[in-house]
Amino acid sequence: MKKKLITTSCVLASLSFSTFAVDVSTAIKAGVDSNPYLLSELHSPENANFVEIEIDAGHKFNSGVSLYASWLSNNYEDSFDDADKEKFSLGASFESKGELLNTNISYKLDARFENQDKTYISRAKGTIGTIGGVTVENRYDYNIFATEGDLKFLWSKPVYFVFSFDTRVKKYEDYTDIGASNLDYKHLSFKAYIKYKANKTHSLSAYYRFRNRVYEDRLGKDEQGSSVEGTSLEYDYHMSQVTWSFDLSKKQDLQAYIYFEKRNDNVSGYYDTTWHRARLRYRNNISKKQKLATQITYRDYSYDLNDQLSSIEGEDPINSKEGFQFELSYAYKIANSAGLNWWFNTSFSFEDYDSVDPLYVYDRTFAYAGLEVAL
Repeated sequence: MKKKLITTSCVLASLSFSTFAVDVSTAIKAGVDSNPYLLSELHSPENANFVEIEIDAGHKFNSGVSLYASWLSNNYEDSFDDADKEKFSLGASFESKGELLNTNISYKLDARFENQDKTYISRAKGTIGTIGGVTVENRYDYNIFATEGDLKFLWSKPVYFVFSFDTRVKKYEDYTDIGASNLDYKHLSFKAYIKYKANKTHSLSAYYRFRNRVYEDRLGKDEQGSSVEGTSLEYDYHMSQVTWSFDLSKKQDLQAYIYFEKRNDNVSGYYDTTWHRARLRYRNNISKKQKLATQITYRDYSYDLNDQLSSIEGEDPINSKEGFQFELSYAYKIANSAGLNWWFNTSFSFEDYDSVDPLYVYDRTFAYAGLEVAL
């Protein structure tokens, strides 16, 4: 990972007090991570302390145009430098309302650039990843240019429909000169979403998304994992989710969802995957100064033909796994002065995942406390 000075945050924050008002929030967190590299017990993972700084800034013009930027820097103690991560994004959007076919509509267009810098640690080896004996620490560093648009139809008061699309061009660090696959791709997605609010306390929503991902120069594989010359790898994704929301009171709510995803490759099915996820969340706005939230998430991700595909170094960043994650968070508003809202935040999470490959069986405890100030 290429180190950058934390003083970048000061520069970004100073931009907020220029010729027009900008909404800015800054969060500083300090905590402990029991397994920064998500390693199995076979590698005897150790605890590490970290400090995270996040800055978000944005401005919405009267014309409906919005500009926004965010910067995240996650820094671990010296002996765990390879767990550091830095991410930056910059974007613009336009939204408006109108009428179409005697129906009230709203629409939004968005364009965004994102960059991430993070060292690739091989979870099979517990060290910086290699391909053909060559270190590839920047294997999953990337730049993204993405666009998104949605059109919302308010056909009746309890029901609305949203039709949306998104595109993405993602560029990774190039290691093709040492024989590594080219991971660069572009994709196009279409999504249909419907929400029905039965009454003041109940609502139900669902969506279906189709996505086509095309790799720039990556060969497909046969069922035995050998590259097939003359092919160009593509994925088709079918994604759907159903969400139920219930307001227990004006301050408390429950939400549950079930998510399903199927990925098919265009060559032999070697990369085909099935993904299930379910979540139950509870939130309580205890008072104007206190917020409490907790959730539990179940995940099951598997390769249909080869559950140990992830053991191929640098080939696919996601491995087969099944397990759960529990999260608990609390926020307390310390003060509101000079237009600044000061919040104390703390969070605890625990995750435990099993896999057909023992090198990818792991658990992790993650906790932090921090301060957030919003303008």
